[in-house]
Amino acid sequence: MTQEPMLGEVVRRLDRMEEMLRELVSVQVYTRDQRETDRRIEATEKRIQLLERRMEDMAEEKDVQALERRVEDAAKQSGTNIRQAIFSGLIPGVLFLITILIQISQARGGN
Repeated sequence: MTQEPMLGEVVRRLDRMEEMLRELVSVQVYTRDQRETDRRIEATEKRIQLLERRMEDMAEEKDVQALERRVEDAAKQSGTNIRQAIFSGLIPGVLFLITILIQISQARGGN
């Protein structure tokens, strides 16, 4: 037996079961149950959408936090670069100029 005839038989039996259920349960009760099922499905869909939005917000928040960390790291790094420039360039340059001024003053006959 192939899949298609089996599937058709399953569908036929489900339809028959639904007809029998309608006969057992009044139309009002059946309709009320269907409405309740529809409400539950809609509520579940809304919850899923809300959770998806929250997940997107959390992902954006993580992106913002990562960007803030990168900016802070760059600020710290730039401060380090300024200190390095002072210690490696400015101070030796000033000491070199002082040495030259001392040599010039001694060459002129100073103490």
